[in-house]
Amino acid sequence: MGVSATRRARVPGAAGQAGIVRQALGVALVAFSPLGRGFLTAAPPDPAALPAGDVRRAMPRFDERHYPANLALRDELERIADEAGLTLPRLALGWVLSRGPHVVALPGTRSVDHLRENLSVLDAEVPAGVLEAAGRVLNATTGHGARYPEATLPEIDTERCGRAG
Repeated sequence: MGVSATRRARVPGAAGQAGIVRQALGVALVAFSPLGRGFLTAAPPDPAALPAGDVRRAMPRFDERHYPANLALRDELERIADEAGLTLPRLALGWVLSRGPHVVALPGTRSVDHLRENLSVLDAEVPAGVLEAAGRVLNATTGHGARYPEATLPEIDTERCGRAG
């Protein structure tokens, strides 16, 4: 199942450069956790209520120093989504898929309803201006706190690749 190139909004910048790499090397990008581990959903997680073994408890972006600032970014994204008549997950997935035909989003879900909502973005057209506004609010430079705790960074090679926009 995929979105045709004509249905994806094109946003200039990193997506165009990545497209050149994809064409030259025949590579796809799998966007893991495009809903921010539940953060970009209708009910973002309450870090204090996460079970003891939940990996998000150790993630700096979910700790009490950074989470309030990230929630403010999320609230702004939700406002953009609401004004466009979208749900926040639909906006987030639409943004990820707009990066180019080489990008595959891999959202997790715990319910059939959420799966249907996630898949509905494949038939949706998210206006380029809405995608651009969302990209200005939340990007590689605006999130607060590291993605992963310092102790796990030696095991995660993606964090050594530099910032992607």
